Amino acid sequence: MAFFSAPESPARNVFLVEEFLGVDYTNSPTGVDPRRSPDAPNMIRDVPGKVRKSLGWQTVKRYQGRINGAHFRRGDAEGLIHAGTGIYRGDTRLYSGANDERSRSWQFGDSLYIMDGKALLVWNGSTVRPVAESARVPVLTIARPPKGGGTAYEDLNLLQPKFTELFAGTADDTAYHLTFGGLDGTAVEVQVLQADGNWAARTENVDFTVDRAAGIVQFVQPPGTSPVTGEDNVRITAARTVAGYAERIGKCRIGTLFGVNGAADRIFAAGNPDFINYDWFCGQNDPTYWPDTGYSILGTPRSAIVGYSVVNERLAAHKDDKEDGRNVIIRQGDLADSKPSFPIVNTLQGQGAVAPFSFAYLVNEPLFLTKSGVYAITAQDLTGEKYTQNRSFYLNGRLLKEPGLSDAFALVYKDMYWLAINEQVYI
Repeated sequence: MAFFSAPESPARNVFLVEEFLGVDYTNSPTGVDPRRSPDAPNMIRDVPGKVRKSLGWQTVKRYQGRINGAHFRRGDAEGLIHAGTGIYRGDTRLYSGANDERSRSWQFGDSLYIMDGKALLVWNGSTVRPVAESARVPVLTIARPPKGGGTAYEDLNLLQPKFTELFAGTADDTAYHLTFGGLDGTAVEVQVLQADGNWAARTENVDFTVDRAAGIVQFVQPPGTSPVTGEDNVRITAARTVAGYAERIGKCRIGTLFGVNGAADRIFAAGNPDFINYDWFCGQNDPTYWPDTGYSILGTPRSAIVGYSVVNERLAAHKDDKEDGRNVIIRQGDLADSKPSFPIVNTLQGQGAVAPFSFAYLVNEPLFLTKSGVYAITAQDLTGEKYTQNRSFYLNGRLLKEPGLSDAFALVYKDMYWLAINEQVYI
């Protein structure tokens, strides 16, 4: 009869991790903190310190062409999808001439403004169309004598070739001189103030003629003096197209909201490949008006503006890594002579930004991607000389090996910063 003796049970070693801090792709696997993992594919944080398996994804809808953007207007039950060269609402194609590039949007009033690098578009709840088709006509001068002069009021609109001038008519003058000559063939509109306070239209080639080269409106009969003391009584609207003006805004691909004292009431736009170190700002709460003097030149023309961060009522414009290390330009919003002004107040040294669509705010911290990883600019950085807030040290060992970092796309979802690139998402 054979006898067997059972070995003693092996000793059990239990290692309990009560707080999981995430992955560590940067250090050697043998040197990784026990609270981290050298590889944790398809895992996602559940609550701080705990993780769970990612539950996958589902297809919501399919469109022809690359998905370039999803845009939502407050109050709409369904958003807009920018796919390929089309903009859709559900299955309905609302617009066909969009740029096949990533787009972004901002809401002002009841309208949503979409920037795609080809034209600034507006969605008003029923149609999508270029803003240039209905851009505001600025009033250049008021109290202008027929022979010229007057008080400057507004600047030309980059998106609108038309401009209006208000004249204080005289008893005898018939020739009214506009600020600009070289008018285009658009019909000139003239109105004259009546004693009852209404404006009466006059007809070109009947009541007046136009010398478009010289910019002179010649009346058959003098419009006369104003029936209301102190009020202008002749209103002339003409058009003067400047080649490339509309494209300065239309070709912009990046932007943010900023304004005087940090108010989020203007779009600051950049990313025009023809003016890589320029940005422009629109009128207060009015993206249909882009004054031709409302621009800044930031740094040298060899370095492009890549994106923006807003920190403590200051606007930080991030440039690429070709600006001799001074890659963040800080501005503030002031009023000078009742006009908006955005002077430079500081520059910061640090890594240049590389991905225009990597800018996002995690809680109150603006994050962005550089060649050295994900960085943040904090309030303390604004008054310093450089920024050093690296937020992706443990991801960098794998993240920085990804090709095409400039195509990375980021968003914040459920208090986490998601950075997508090459079919991977780093959280």
